[in-house]
Amino acid sequence: MFVSHLIYTGGIVLKNLSYLMMAFTFVSASVSCAKTPEIQPKTNTQQQSIKQQVFVFDEVYQFNEGLARVQKDDKYGYIDKTGWIVVDTQYESAQNFFDGLAVVKKNNKYGYIDKTGRTIINFDYDEASEFFEGLALVKKNGKYGFIDKTGKTVIDFNYNHAVDFFEGLARVQKNDKYGYIDKTGRMIIDFNYDDASDFFDGLAYVQKDGKYGYIDKTGRVVTKFDYTDAMDFSDGLALVQKDGKYGFIDKTGQAVIDFKYDNVSGFLDDLALVYHNEKYGFIDKTGRKVIGFEYDRAGEFSDGLAVVYKNDKAGFIDKTGRVVIDFQYDEANGFVDGLARVYKNDKFGFIDKTGRLVIGFDYDEANNFSEGLALVQKDGKYGYIDKTGRLVINLAYDNASNFFDGLAVVQKNEKWGFIDRHGKLLTITY
Repeated sequence: MFVSHLIYTGGIVLKNLSYLMMAFTFVSASVSCAKTPEIQPKTNTQQQSIKQQVFVFDEVYQFNEGLARVQKDDKYGYIDKTGWIVVDTQYESAQNFFDGLAVVKKNNKYGYIDKTGRTIINFDYDEASEFFEGLALVKKNGKYGFIDKTGKTVIDFNYNHAVDFFEGLARVQKNDKYGYIDKTGRMIIDFNYDDASDFFDGLAYVQKDGKYGYIDKTGRVVTKFDYTDAMDFSDGLALVQKDGKYGFIDKTGQAVIDFKYDNVSGFLDDLALVYHNEKYGFIDKTGRKVIGFEYDRAGEFSDGLAVVYKNDKAGFIDKTGRVVIDFQYDEANGFVDGLARVYKNDKFGFIDKTGRLVIGFDYDEANNFSEGLALVQKDGKYGYIDKTGRLVINLAYDNASNFFDGLAVVQKNEKWGFIDRHGKLLTITY
């Protein structure tokens, strides 16, 4: 159950539910026969076809641009937030809507539909992606090209591999080499590289002869090809590896933080978590050691405190390295909204930033708070508590998810449904 990375990120395993979210018209959980919600007038034929159920779909995904994709009997469609199926479950696969269009698959080919279900771009492609910067990457007859929102081919199908446009350029591959094109398809940077990244902050890392360096958007090499590993620039610094050790360089290739660390996280709140001589500590952007290398495990700072481990026990430190909460927990998570989930003697509870136990060690499993409620499990049943520890939604479900956009997925008797923050079940109309 526990993940022994830099920070414990475990929680309730949701059995393929991490992506599941949808919204429907409310119906009380205590009412066995739901009242029909007010709907728009329908024809006699339409009225005869209307059905209402709480548990309908085999899979459901979170809402995006007002619609959620759903699956029933191995076919995908879309619902709106009133619970109406606005696009019938008819597609072999489907993606979220972006910029008003969604990629869907039918008869083993991909095309694009709008939010009414109307086909906007025909089902002509072996692969397709969402639109980025006005163009979409598609594949046809084994080659990649780009189309616009009318379906017009803007960049011909010439490439063995390609990636979406970022910062006006797309990396493309031909004959096992990478280069970059602009939105007209004009070659901006030739096929010179064995590996390449997208442009971020005006620079991209590229690989040649087994080493990485950085180029600008004209193709000019701005750093030497000295690195065995490289990351994107952020706030003017990039994490790179040389001779098996990590350090940071600026945009001129100058080493700002020496290559002496075994592993490094990115900077967060001006501090980076680093691993050196089998211990964790923290450095600032000048490379100065702010918190010494004395911890067996550590997490990044959250709400001003970081989880650290010594002698198999977790505690919390502030940004000066002062121990704020003693080393007493078997596991701990970072603070979220003023509370941290902690684990002791095989039970979960929650503490505040002074270390005071706010919610006792009563639960077999628990997630961090989301939208003011935390998912908890006891004796095999799931429910929700508020920040005072009050059980707001009873421990009645066989499985459940965190709340997202006011709704949570719950399972009972091998069927899935949805509840609001008051515990009311939701139903759909179709």
